[in-house]
Amino acid sequence: MNKINGEKAPWNPRDYLLAIVDSRQNAQKIIEALKKSGFHGQDVQLWTNKEAADRLNPDCPECGIVDKAVKWVWSMGTQEAYNLKDFQYEAAKANKHVIVVHATENADVEKAEDILEFHGAHHIDYFKHDGTVTGIKP
Repeated sequence: MNKINGEKAPWNPRDYLLAIVDSRQNAQKIIEALKKSGFHGQDVQLWTNKEAADRLNPDCPECGIVDKAVKWVWSMGTQEAYNLKDFQYEAAKANKHVIVVHATENADVEKAEDILEFHGAHHIDYFKHDGTVTGIKP
């Protein structure tokens, strides 16, 4: 979890692709493919079902009042809070996992999308730096 003023803060998804993967084995294959294609270890993460639900919770129940206010202001006018709730729900049920890929360049976003889709990931979204969300695959 991130920190603001020494307190826990909500995770910021901007410049990240998030995708649901049904099995841990498939998730490991995706991670290997992403790394082979040039993504570095710190740019690719696997969150298990419980971890994903906790980290993607836009309400951030462990955050202080200042951080909750920052999160509320940050989410105004964007789709991010709604999409994060969808990911939280999907990941928490049926032992699904979330692949998280950091990508800022269009070429990297497209490369990651192709790999995720090829390996059967679903509910793929890219959270752009400007706060908008591109739904890639339901």
